[in-house]
Amino acid sequence: MNYDSFVKLRGVGCLALIAAPIALLVIRSNANKASVPLPREAPVAPSVGTQAPPPSASEGGSNTLSDVDREVLRMQKEPLGKGTSDAKGPKWRVKNGGVVIELRCDKDKGYITWNRAKIDANNNKQFDETWAFKKDGTIERRVAPADDQNYTQTFVLDGDKWVAK
Repeated sequence: MNYDSFVKLRGVGCLALIAAPIALLVIRSNANKASVPLPREAPVAPSVGTQAPPPSASEGGSNTLSDVDREVLRMQKEPLGKGTSDAKGPKWRVKNGGVVIELRCDKDKGYITWNRAKIDANNNKQFDETWAFKKDGTIERRVAPADDQNYTQTFVLDGDKWVAK
């Protein structure tokens, strides 16, 4: 091997040593941001300023689970390692299309699993629902019908139906 070939080969090796860790960091950061595909019901384009109201107690007293509800229940069983840590405990935020799901674990309150969830159904930075996964196994869902984070409706999960509280 002549000297020119050696210099070129050494340059390619040095470039690979620099580029590989950078590429790994980019791939990992993109993997953390990757969204979990949420099954969605038939898409409906909302008009400006309006939103489909969440199910209420006036609709027969119980409501079946939506695809987003099922996804939140599935995500709640995932390990805490999926999230990122902050001062209060792990937080996991997933965005898919117009739906944002944020899960939290309050380790300072003794929880070891995801114990809270918030859902922004139309990605307007106002959470439409907040869920509490209680230690006794009950799941409580509070809904803000006006999409203003004023939670006026409360439901408890009974099997696969939401029952007004």
